[in-house]
This record gives sequence, structure tokens and C-alpha cells, in this order.
Amino acid sequence: MKTWLRNFCFVFFVIGTICVDAQKKSSKYELLCHPKEINKFCNLSERSFHYDSLVLKGADEETEWRELFTKISSFPNLKYIELNGNDLDELPEGFKGLTQIRALAIKNNPLLDLKKSCTVLKDFPLLNSLSLEISGINELPGNINTLLHIEQLNLIEAVLDDEQFAAADKIQKLEFRQPLAFADKSRREISITYTGTDADLMRDDVSFLPSLYPGTYDNALVAETGFVPQLLTKEMLAEKNVFVKKYDNVVPPIKDLDIEKNFYEINAVQGGTIKSESGTVIKLPANAFVDGAGNLITEKVIVNYREFKDPIDFLVSGIPMTYDSGGTSNTFQSAGMFELNASADGKEVFLAPGKKVEMDFVSTDPANTYNFYSFNDKKNNWENIGKPGDAKVQAAASFTIYSNAWRFYKSLSQVGIPVYDTVTFNERFLSNDYYFTREKTKDNVIDKKKKKKIRANRLVKIASVNRNRAGEIKFFIKHNEVTHPEMNCFIKNKWMLIDNMQASDFRSAFSSGKYYSDIRILDNGNSYEIQLKCDAGIKSFNAVPMEFTETKVEGKHRKGWTELKDGGKKLFKKYNRRLKLRNKTFDGKLSRTYRIKRSRYNNAKKSQEAYAWKEAKKIMSPEEHAMPKDQWMVYAKYVADHEKELLGKMQATTETISRSLSLEGFGIYNCDQISRMEQPIVIKPEYKGENKPGAKAETKDLRVSTTYVICKGRNAVFNYGDYGGDLSTKKFPIERTKEVVIISIENNGTLAFLSAENVKKSGIQAGGKQTLTMQEFESKDITIEQLKKLAGF
Repeated sequence: MKTWLRNFCFVFFVIGTICVDAQKKSSKYELLCHPKEINKFCNLSERSFHYDSLVLKGADEETEWRELFTKISSFPNLKYIELNGNDLDELPEGFKGLTQIRALAIKNNPLLDLKKSCTVLKDFPLLNSLSLEISGINELPGNINTLLHIEQLNLIEAVLDDEQFAAADKIQKLEFRQPLAFADKSRREISITYTGTDADLMRDDVSFLPSLYPGTYDNALVAETGFVPQLLTKEMLAEKNVFVKKYDNVVPPIKDLDIEKNFYEINAVQGGTIKSESGTVIKLPANAFVDGAGNLITEKVIVNYREFKDPIDFLVSGIPMTYDSGGTSNTFQSAGMFELNASADGKEVFLAPGKKVEMDFVSTDPANTYNFYSFNDKKNNWENIGKPGDAKVQAAASFTIYSNAWRFYKSLSQVGIPVYDTVTFNERFLSNDYYFTREKTKDNVIDKKKKKKIRANRLVKIASVNRNRAGEIKFFIKHNEVTHPEMNCFIKNKWMLIDNMQASDFRSAFSSGKYYSDIRILDNGNSYEIQLKCDAGIKSFNAVPMEFTETKVEGKHRKGWTELKDGGKKLFKKYNRRLKLRNKTFDGKLSRTYRIKRSRYNNAKKSQEAYAWKEAKKIMSPEEHAMPKDQWMVYAKYVADHEKELLGKMQATTETISRSLSLEGFGIYNCDQISRMEQPIVIKPEYKGENKPGAKAETKDLRVSTTYVICKGRNAVFNYGDYGGDLSTKKFPIERTKEVVIISIENNGTLAFLSAENVKKSGIQAGGKQTLTMQEFESKDITIEQLKKLAGF
């Protein structure tokens, strides 16, 4: 017996030791914030509380936050606090005393005022890590940039329901570092992570983050981290693994002579804006790059870009300037051409589906006769992809048309163009165009999956109206628990009418055969205004909630409906909080249209104008963004009303002309129109080359494979011949009415040049042989700039 007792005590001691050790090893303490649990917690001694992390879950009406936080502040080892599902509007009283914490997480508190919270946290000098659960990055308050001590900002997308979570393709985590330069000239970095659904990370709102810290960036430091595109020098390129795209049908005709590319390094997740030396602006959206398998690129991307503005650029590039249409070959006259490609880690990357690169491309001609083409290397031909944006120029009388946004707004604001519905939750209640939150339709069925169809105009009803002997009119408010979950607070309550009405009048006005699509309850102080929405608009009356009670008076049990002791304040508070959450959730989804199930199109004028304004802002110039909305509307209306007058007086130079372009992929693009020679004459050339001084013969015969004819005043190059052939006996046309420059490529790769002046001296006549005595250059002996000078460009 003694042996058994001794063994039992030993086992008990071992188990106890293990439990104590396990408790000591645990670094997190979870507390349910109800009065009984808080009382137990407040009885803990500083010595017994050995945790460095505390999770505060839940709350109720009687939670004593001040008492709790006073106790928490007495634990010096506590470094981390998490507020989770506490139903908070703002940080509770007493929280300001927790200045010892170094990390704070706020989760499942959707109604918490983050702006007020940041004002409080500004005085927490040791707080360097903040985690926030939010419905979108743009929910962050503008004053978060005042938390200068924060080094780690963790943003977590709030998953609103299990269905949405299951529908997400995957959960992704976005990480980058944001450099800051503070007023005291010190430099620090804030590490930001954003965890959310794949769909959310693909949105442009990631670019909202830098705007949280206006005026605090050090550009050099930003460039080092890839937050803005950085032009790479040759030395920097030598250290990078760079992919340069090759085209089968783009072959520069002159050896070692080609238009150089500029290379920019960009943060793929953040996106950015590139401004080329010519002034062209290239806007690359966030999360815009994918690899060959369609996977999102999150590392740094190298973008290469080059422009071709004049015939010499077109010639040396080797890019075909002919367009085959219906078997007929036509020569392009260009208002500007460019090539844009990208790579990551030495491999080609592509533009993600649904993403677009927006450009303000510096053009050479303001005419509206040009089309926009992309080069198809496989077909060795150009594809017409529409019209380029109208030229933006400086108009007469110093009136500037900054961008094409005014035209964009005018077009999109026309009633009849389908746009996504932007009417907010509260606006839909007040509008007679909606049942519940849905736009009115013929059948108004909002759920066909159920055996019994749910109709949007039959979601609320005043039922069981009766009058007692005391003259009190009582009734139930029946509602659809799915569409109006906030009303579940009153599901067990009757209501008593306060207004002076007869029961028959009340039934006739609000109950008999009446159904409603929506309901709101407002606190009037001593009673509540019930607002009911129907086809005729919003009707209302005043009432108070009642509860069913059972009392014992003089030994008898009495049952009945009585007014709530607090007048229904506690129930109304729950109702109001749930309604606010529903409002916030709906408007949050509204800002991400793809999340609203069966999102309808809407043609209401107000929605049209709101949508047009939102879209026009995307292509506005910085000058337009600086205008107040009312001022911009006046400017846009003036341009629209005086369009012909203003555009007719435009005086533009090459440096001042730009076109708004939108690209759905990378490659070679051209603003072109078909160019044909006026009054051409056909010649049969004999190519001669000038010998160097001292040679016996004055000229020598040239074997030419390709000839280019450039007509001054026409931004085009006419190409005759194909590489490797012999043009020595073939005819070609030149333009009689313009100055002409002739450039030929010999079979051995030597360049032969005939200036416009010497073409005139040759006395070219139609028909018969024509001697062209040309100046020869080795490709290594001439640059593009020298060639342009010789040609007169």
C-alpha cells in the first residue's frame, strides 16, 4: 500500500512539473473579455504572469476595460497585444496606459475607427509593429504616416465570409520595404506586408500605399529599392541578367548600327511610371507582369524601351515599314514608332490579362488620320488595333488641353452606356430605383435556388396587428433573416405604436396586403422611427419595442408584453452596429465590383457621371489632378463646347505633341497611315561609288542589295529590294515633287549614300538608265547622328 501511494505521488509530481513547465514555455495568454474572466485575470500577480503576448477576445456590455488595462499595464514583460472580435468603435478607455507594448494586432473589429486609433498610438514610443485586418488597402487612414516609430506594418485582408474565402483562388502574401525620410533627417525603413486573396492582390489599389507618406520619400533611396523605375547605366546592366527580345523579321540592315534601348528596373508588385528622354510617359500598373506560364511576377522587372521618330530611325532599326493589305504592299508614313518589352531574371515576361500600359507618347504629327498598329513577327505584318489617342497640344491664347480626359468623361457620362453600379448602400435605400439593394427588375427575384422564391419587394411585413383593452396597438415586424440580419436583434420582440392612430387606419396604411423591400430603425430618444420602403417610397411611424414577461402577483402568474426597462437601447445598439457593418461590407465590395455577386449594370445618370469621373481621373495629367472637381468640370465643359475652335487653332511642335495610348501587351507599335508618292517617276539606276583621291579610275561599279528612298516632308522610308539580292539592274520610283535622299546597302554590307543635293545634280529623268554616284561608308565609320546630319534630319 505504501509503495502504491509513493508511486502515485511521484507520478502526480511529474505531471504537475510538466504542466508548469509547459505553461512557462507558452508565451501567449488568451483572455475572454467577460467580467468573470477579467476578475480572475486581475487577481493574477506580476510574478505569476510570465507571458509576453496577450490576446483579448470578445467583449460584452459590462466589460470593464479601464480596470483590465490598468492591470495589463502592471506587467512589464508584456510586449504584444491582440484585440480580436471586441466589437469596438474606438480604442477603449484606459488603453493609453499600455505604452510599454512593442507590437499591436487589431483583428475582427471592422467598426473600429482607425483614424482615431492612430491618433492614440502616436504616443506609444516603443510600438514598432502594427497588424491591421482591413477590407482593402485604401481603408487605411491618412494619418497612419504619423506613426513614425512603426517599423513593421502588417495588413491582412478581412475575409468576410466562408463562401468568399472558398471562392478565392489562393491566398498570397505581398512583401516590400518602404524607405522613409523623416523631418529630423533620419532615415528608416518600414517593412510592409499585405496578405489577401489572389484577386485582391491583382488590383491597382496596392499603389495606394506610397500615397500614405506624401513628401517624405528620398528619391535616391526609393530608386535603390525599386519603388520607382530606375534607368540602368551600362555598368549596372553588366551586373544584371537581362533578356533582349529577338525578332525573326526585324534585321538591322547596317552592321553594328541600331537604335539603342533604354533599360529601367521596376518593382513588379508596385508598378511605376517611366519618363523617357523624349518626354514620353509610360504608366505600368501594379502586379502587371506574368511569366510564360501565367504566374504573377513579384520580383524586380527590367523594362526596355526605345523610340523611332524619323526615316533614319526606321531604316537602321530594320523594322518593316510596309503593310500588306489584301495582297497589296503599302508603305507606312509614321507619326512615331516604339518598342516596349520586359524581362525578369533573364527571361521574357508578359503583360497580365486585364492589365493595360497607359502611355502619353510623344508624337511627330498632330493629324487625326493615323491608325495604331502592332507588329506581328510571325506573320511579318502589321495588325491594325484601332486609333491612337488624339494629339494633346498647346492651344492658342495660352489655353492648354492637358489630356484626353475631357473627351473620355464626355463619352462615358452619356446615358445609355452600361457601367458598373456605384450607388452606395445608404443611397440605395433612399432611391426608388432599388428593391432592397438590388436594382428593380421585372421579376425582382433575388434568390431562385430556394424552393420558394425570395422576391426583393416582399422582404419585410408588419404582421399580427391587434389592439388591447387599453387601446394599445401592438404588432410584429417580420423580416427576411438572410437579407436583413441586423433585424434579428428584434426577432422576439413585439412593437407598440406611439402615434395617435386607430388600429384600422394603421392596418390599412401599413399592414393589410402591404409588403416592403427594406427597413430602417432610427432612435428618436423616447421612441423609434420605423422607416419602411415600398413602391410608393418610404413610409414611417413611431413605436417602442416590447418583450414577453411572466410575473407573479398575489400568487398568480401573469404573462404579457411589456416595454423594455431600458426602452430598447441595448437592442438598438446591437441593431445599429450590425447595420453599420453591413453598410461597410457592401460599400467595400462595391469598390471592388468583381466581388458583388450578379453585379448589375446601371444606366442612371448619376451612376454614369460618377463612373465617368472615376475613369477619367485615370488618364488625367498632373495639372488636372491638381484641380478641384468643380474647376475641372468647368474646364472640361469649355473644351467640349469649343472643341473645333480650340483644335483648329492648335500650334504644335514635335516636342509638344503627345498621344494617349493603351497597350494590352508588349512589342513593337506604330502610329501610321498609308503613304504614297505624289507624281512618282521610275528610274533604272546604275550605282557608282566615288573612289578615294589618287585612284586611277574616278568611279567604280557597286553591287547593291537594298535601296531606301527618303522623301523630305514625308515621315516614311521606301524600301526596294531584299537582303542578299542584286538591285543593280532593277527599277524603282522616286518622288518628283520632293527632295529625295537615296541610301543603299551593298552586297558586302558597305553603306552608299546620295544626298538630296546630289540627286538633283544627277538630272534624274523618267525612263532609261540613271547613274547614281554615291558616297561610301563603312558601318564602323559612321554613327546614326552623322547619318541623320547627312540626310538633313
